[in-house]
Amino acid sequence: MLFTGENDRIYAVRKHRQFDPELFRRLLKFGMPGALHFSMDVFGFTFFVFMVGRIGKLEFAVSNME
Repeated sequence: MLFTGENDRIYAVRKHRQFDPELFRRLLKFGMPGALHFSMDVFGFTFFVFMVGRIGKLEFAVSNME
């Protein structure tokens, strides 16, 4: 549905299908810091849960309660 003739006339979707290095560079420039922050956040939480799990089974169960 995206690559119909009408959409191509209005938005030039077929013309803009090729790889754009400058756009990709901007995507990495603005996307990498957020992705790195999110990854470190998930890693920190996972590390904390595993360290609590090493204390004991009861502590591990309590730390995972909602």
